[in-house]
Amino acid sequence: MPRIENRTIGSPALAALGLMAVLVSFSMPPALAQERVDIRFKPGATSTTINGTVRGDEYIDYVVNARGGQAMVVSLAVAGTNGHGSAYFNILPAGQDYGGPYTGSSDDDRRAEITVPHDGDWAIRVYLMGNDRDTGKTIGYSIDVYIAPSRGSSGASSAPGGGGDVVHVRDIPANDVLNVRSGPGTNHRIVGALGNDDQVRNLGCKGQGNARWCQIEMMTDMRERGWVNARYLNGTGMPSGSNASIDHAGTIRNNCAEAVAREVGVSPNDVVVNVFYSGE
Repeated sequence: MPRIENRTIGSPALAALGLMAVLVSFSMPPALAQERVDIRFKPGATSTTINGTVRGDEYIDYVVNARGGQAMVVSLAVAGTNGHGSAYFNILPAGQDYGGPYTGSSDDDRRAEITVPHDGDWAIRVYLMGNDRDTGKTIGYSIDVYIAPSRGSSGASSAPGGGGDVVHVRDIPANDVLNVRSGPGTNHRIVGALGNDDQVRNLGCKGQGNARWCQIEMMTDMRERGWVNARYLNGTGMPSGSNASIDHAGTIRNNCAEAVAREVGVSPNDVVVNVFYSGE
């Protein structure tokens, strides 16, 4: 039978092993807890939505280039978690850990609306706090990012009073809406609708055919954009939409009445014409 010997490692050997462990630990690169993702907007777009996950003490920097003076709106929503959902974001100069205009851990609604302090790359840093961070929990999230275009980049002329003025919708007939379109004119697709007294930002107006159209930005978290007929916005220098439509409808009504009267051989006063219009 082979003999099994119990051997004890002496203190010199232990010291040597300890030194090796220290050397190994210092020679291994540290685990990276940071990830950088550059944000790219689609051509012509001013907003985007980002979906991702973050775990434990990791953080992720979503980097976007912006000019000083531009408005930036960022909001975060937790989409799923195996913890408490304690995800936040800061807005920082890219490559820095401090000195930014927004710190999310002190803001309960996880929404930032800032004016960009200066030109450059800005990081939207997503991270966890509290028990979720300490115990390595994973949180899924969705981030909406919007950056207002630089003044004059929309291709529309400045509206009276300056681009970006808050105006409201007026003179829409009862049970009707003002269509918001993807471009200036009724040939563009409908992307939304507004009612009387809805507030929007007027980003600029331009002539299109016989009408004047304004690019507007809705007063929502996502700041959706589109185009509407200028006569249904106050402060655009256009006559009241209701008066304009009444005059136009009166002309149509009289012409139709006279044509029908001639056709059937009666007086135009005996012909009743109803005019319906769509609020475009």
